[in-house]
Amino acid sequence: MFSRITNNMIFFNALYHLTRNGRNIWCLQAQTASGKRILEPSDDPIGMMMAIRLKGQLERFQQYKRNIDFGLRWLNYTESVLNDLEELINKAREVAVTQASDTASADTREASAAYIRGLRETVLQLANSTYEGRYIFSGLSGNQAYQDDGTYLGDTQSFQIAVSEGVYVRINLTGPEVFGTTTNLIQDLDRFSQALETNDLQGISQALDYLDEALNRVIEARSRVGAWYSQLESYRTILNDRTIKITESLSEIVDADLAKVISELSSRELAYRATLLATRRLFDETLISLLR
Repeated sequence: MFSRITNNMIFFNALYHLTRNGRNIWCLQAQTASGKRILEPSDDPIGMMMAIRLKGQLERFQQYKRNIDFGLRWLNYTESVLNDLEELINKAREVAVTQASDTASADTREASAAYIRGLRETVLQLANSTYEGRYIFSGLSGNQAYQDDGTYLGDTQSFQIAVSEGVYVRINLTGPEVFGTTTNLIQDLDRFSQALETNDLQGISQALDYLDEALNRVIEARSRVGAWYSQLESYRTILNDRTIKITESLSEIVDADLAKVISELSSRELAYRATLLATRRLFDETLISLLR
């Protein structure tokens, strides 16, 4: 059984192909302009899901990098404070050595006491150092680290930053770890200055012992800061490498092959123009037939 092909059927078929070709051309033009293969989820649902997951990973990596950059800045600042503290302790040790000798007198010791009190105030300022509004030696308490009399006001909790999924690196030192526990450096300098003022030779000799202990604590603290710094740099390198690989994977999924797209666009445009010309001729012939 044969079916009759009417003019309407021919027109609708021609219009259908014109519309479809026009939509394909629009999509190819959009891909060329954006450089993206996936413009809407319907273009490639599976690819879109993979792209969303990879973008989420990249966002997490960026947050880890920001954490690491903050940690490196924090550790740099801590290192500079510890360096200044080490210099102050060495200056106090020099005073202890010279004033414990037989060449020193009650007058020189009294004059040195004023110098030590000045060092003590500088040490107190360093102990209460802040970075971006946080006291670096007060743990997680948020309080000022030390009172004027040398009493510790912070806690002993660790400040850790996330550098990867489930991986954290500590970046802080607490006051007791740097300045001492039973008696701290601030209080030790108070005792030292009093021993100088009272010409107490035994007290001056003892000062050299606890200043040596303080120096060893600071040296150990600086080595820990250096180890944490190296650890953060290693994680940053790993994140940079992983970011490059995931970015490449994401590009393979969502980015368009421009050479291929442009070639296909040219072919589609030629086909569209040919279909448009054929449809126009069909309309013209049909119109002439109706006028006869």
